[in-house]
Amino acid sequence: MIDLKDEQHYLFEDAPNKVKPTLDLKKQTNETRTIWGLLKSFGLEFYGVVRNWSAIFGLDGTYIVLHHFIEQEPFEELFGKESLFSYSQVPMGSEIIDFLDDLTSLGFTIIVPEQVYIDALESELAGANNWHLNSPCHKLFFVAKKAKTTITIEIYGDSMPFPPYGVKEALAWPSLRLKDESEQLELFSIEPYLIPESPEPSRGEQMIISDFVPTELEKATEESIARAFRENDVCVIPVSGGKDSSVVMQKCIHYKIQHPQSRAQLVIVSADTGVDNPLMQAHVRRLKKAVESLDLDIPFLIVEPRVQDSFMVTVFGRGYSTPSEPNFKWCVARIKTMPGRQALKGFVSEGKLVCQLLGLRASESQSRSASIDRHYAEDFYGCHVVEGIRTCAPIRDWSATDIVTYLVRNDTPWADYSNYHLINLYGSSMGGIAECPVGAAIMSDNEAVRSCTGRAARMGCWSCTVVAEDVSLRNLSIGINGVGGDYPELEPYYRMRALLKASQDIRYAGLTGYKRDNHGRQRFEPGFGNLGMDIRTNLLKKMKEYGISLKDEEVNEIFKEVANREISEGIPVSHRFRNVLRSFYTVDPLIITDMYDPLLNPTGMIDRRTENDAIAIDNVMAMIQSGEIVPYWETSERY
Repeated sequence: MIDLKDEQHYLFEDAPNKVKPTLDLKKQTNETRTIWGLLKSFGLEFYGVVRNWSAIFGLDGTYIVLHHFIEQEPFEELFGKESLFSYSQVPMGSEIIDFLDDLTSLGFTIIVPEQVYIDALESELAGANNWHLNSPCHKLFFVAKKAKTTITIEIYGDSMPFPPYGVKEALAWPSLRLKDESEQLELFSIEPYLIPESPEPSRGEQMIISDFVPTELEKATEESIARAFRENDVCVIPVSGGKDSSVVMQKCIHYKIQHPQSRAQLVIVSADTGVDNPLMQAHVRRLKKAVESLDLDIPFLIVEPRVQDSFMVTVFGRGYSTPSEPNFKWCVARIKTMPGRQALKGFVSEGKLVCQLLGLRASESQSRSASIDRHYAEDFYGCHVVEGIRTCAPIRDWSATDIVTYLVRNDTPWADYSNYHLINLYGSSMGGIAECPVGAAIMSDNEAVRSCTGRAARMGCWSCTVVAEDVSLRNLSIGINGVGGDYPELEPYYRMRALLKASQDIRYAGLTGYKRDNHGRQRFEPGFGNLGMDIRTNLLKKMKEYGISLKDEEVNEIFKEVANREISEGIPVSHRFRNVLRSFYTVDPLIITDMYDPLLNPTGMIDRRTENDAIAIDNVMAMIQSGEIVPYWETSERY
């Protein structure tokens, strides 16, 4: 192997980071103490524990990371398929082989998954001398399994300049004295990325369908809407399809119907993130059709992110770990906020006074209430981030009960698509948690049950990994305790979301152990890196299995991003990744090359047929079979 410290293609630089290793796991057992003792007996130093379950050891530039699943069932799909290699066939130091032998003597079965490191070794053994195959993004990965314990093992190089995952200095070994575990108390709860067998129900706002919305409250909202239409040239309603934005939209449309002389233009904008809950995505398009049926000259714009900013391209092309709180919620700006702002800028550039009417409510949460107070205080208007636009919140004082009551008790401005559909969707998303879900409140468009209660449920992107558990998606797809599950077609999205959430856990060896420079240089520093190609491949395989599609333009862009970054940053790309990504094309490309050139061949493809090409080829073949035309290879002209 190349000495990476001397390798001209990579620059390693120390840099500060916020990683603060701890001295022990969340939970140690006698078995794990014995395993750590083996490493200590081989003379390895202890660098601490990161993210509760991952311990880092090393000596002379070789680092071993043990990731522990103790009495927890991992998502084995994220480990990938077992390779044809056993650990004894992989070139490693004798100490590592001895350590793995000791693990097998303790009853562990050791699996070597398919991985790009093995591909690189095969390439080197075949005589290839590609410098990027020695990328610091590489690591050797094993899975050791025994009864209720799974330990994943990562091995980093033999000359790495500093340990992986941001740790810096060796620490004192913790006590490895065996204990009477019958006296050990369980102090730690199950990890949030794992799906509990009996999840806690949603604790959103309580909703009770009343006889009516308080008169003064509704009057104040109508006066706010009237003021916005009087004082602005364009009134924009951002519509997610949910209950709050639906009330604002319907109130504004009713105003336009009742005040045809109003000079202000009403515009509705909805962001299609590309990963919306499919039911809500279909609902928004039904709303668009319903609004357009009114023939009131109300534009209903559905904006989308640029393909290079889409969720799928960012994860699978750029290798971003899926979004998380509080410091890595990259998704909102890329796939929702920025497309909406671009639409708004078009109105500002025309010199018009624009107001955005938002479906914000103070009672939704304490943080939302504080945000509204900071933004508006006692003022009617607030400032938008887009210069020249102001905002107002006409339903800021409404409760969830007021919202659902309005939707139940009032007709929509259009004829063919009532609020019944939205309310039933919310009811299903609650999964029957309350005695009677809100969705059951409307048995028909003209009937409602007064005593029905429920709790508000969040419905957003199906791929959202910011939340620990997507309660509404679970309730819609599989239900809870035998109740709910009205939309089983959503189950693949629910299962896939769980895998995307789990991919954030470094125990699956999905993240590279070194942080790469973000400006196209081959510079590495201590910290957590991006998603490696192996876990991206495994996630794509599950997406394909679940029938979740990618757009052709997303596939193209993923190929392009991976090709560019593979050349400049040394990301090892396997044929498995290329093949599974290729399978998402609407039409099989027929010809695809392994040769990546960011200038001459940025997508990694020499040629690719389109859907029209496929239709034309099928037509020609049909004509040949019918005898209508004679192929050139059956004529004398071929000679």
